Amino acid sequence: GTWQFIAVRLLEQPESGDEPLIQNRVDDVESFFHLAMWMALRYTSHGLTGIHLGRVLDDNFDAAYRDPETDLVYIPQTRRLSMMTGHLIRKAEFFNPGISNVLWALQDILCERYSFYEQPDVSDGMEDLAERLDAWRLAQKRKANVLKKLEDPLWLPNLLNAQLNNKSISWETDAKRQINPLITPEIIRCRYRRL
Repeated sequence: GTWQFIAVRLLEQPESGDEPLIQNRVDDVESFFHLAMWMALRYTSHGLTGIHLGRVLDDNFDAAYRDPETDLVYIPQTRRLSMMTGHLIRKAEFFNPGISNVLWALQDILCERYSFYEQPDVSDGMEDLAERLDAWRLAQKRKANVLKKLEDPLWLPNLLNAQLNNKSISWETDAKRQINPLITPEIIRCRYRRL
C-alpha cells in the first residue's frame, strides 16, 4: 500500500523471529480510513489553518525515521495515537457532519485493533477488585464484538450507505470542491554552543 495510508499494524516492526506481517482485508479497511481522513483534510471544509494543516498531515501521514544502527524505518506514534483517540477528527472540526460521522464510526471500530486491556492484578488488593474485573471483562467483550464487525465484508459498504442515505445530513455542505491551503512547516535547526 501507499506509505501514507498503510495500516499502522503493517508499519510497526515485528519482533525478530516473528512471522512477517501479511496485509489482510481489515488492513485495507484501515487504509481506507487513513485515505478518507487525508482527503477530508485536504479537500473539505474544516477548522484547521494552512500551517496547522501542514503540520498535522506531516505528523500523521509523512513522518518517519530510520534507526542508524539497524537501518529499520519507524513511524512516530502520532498516527497510532490519532487512531486510538480520535484526536485528529476532533481537532479538524469538519463542517460537514456526514464526513465526521463516517470518520468517527471508522475510528470507533478500528481503534480496537490497537487497544490492550490489562487484566486487573489480584495482588493489588481486594478493594473494588470485582468492579475492575467486571470492567475488564466488559472491555474484552466489546473488543471481540467490534473486531467481529470488521470481519464482515459488508460492514464498510453498509456504514457508507447509511451515512449517504441519512436525510438529516446535508452533503451539499461540501458540494463545491476546495483545496485547503497547505503550508509546509519550516524545520528550524538549532545549533547549541557550549559556554
